[in-house]
Amino acid sequence: MKPSRYWRTPGYTKGDDGIYQKDGVKLSIKVAVMSDVSDWINAINVASQQLKKIGIDLHADQMSSNEWTQAMQQGQFEMSIYGLWVAGAEPWMFYNQFYATANTAEVGKSAWPNYARYSNKTVDDALNVINTTTDVATKKSEYEKIQTQVFEDMPYIPILRQSGLSEMWSDKVTGWPTDDNVYANPQTWANPDLGIVLKNLKVKK
Repeated sequence: MKPSRYWRTPGYTKGDDGIYQKDGVKLSIKVAVMSDVSDWINAINVASQQLKKIGIDLHADQMSSNEWTQAMQQGQFEMSIYGLWVAGAEPWMFYNQFYATANTAEVGKSAWPNYARYSNKTVDDALNVINTTTDVATKKSEYEKIQTQVFEDMPYIPILRQSGLSEMWSDKVTGWPTDDNVYANPQTWANPDLGIVLKNLKVKK
């Protein structure tokens, strides 16, 4: 695998170990991760092996759950692995959680859940438009603006997909979200979705 042209930055040269360096400092990145989440650690290790081939040193910075949570909230990390969850049937809820300026804070101050500290006026404006209209065409246009912008800025890098499963007793209770009517997220941790689901449930007579 040949190094990408994007890494041919002036001043960077490969050291004897194959890692790019500048002024004696290696191109090395620490990825914050909880020490008991093995699938995240394995994902980092796989990425580390792949990036080493193009001259980048990436390694897991393992820490306790409490340490990791505090680091994420305060923005005290170089890079971190984290799961972005989908909340609700409307895509706006997902984008608003992780890309809106209102849901982040300066480094050193507590932020949730936009831990990446991402802020972009184009995205904020599009989110505001989506939240004030029911016109499908308008929403689609604004979503395209958001997706184009976050693809360019890349505050998050997708590396793997995890599924979230819910077990529902449809033979005893009706009103659950279905593939044809995903009106809310039925998982037990989803808020306020869980309340919406409970309000729609009816016991079969």
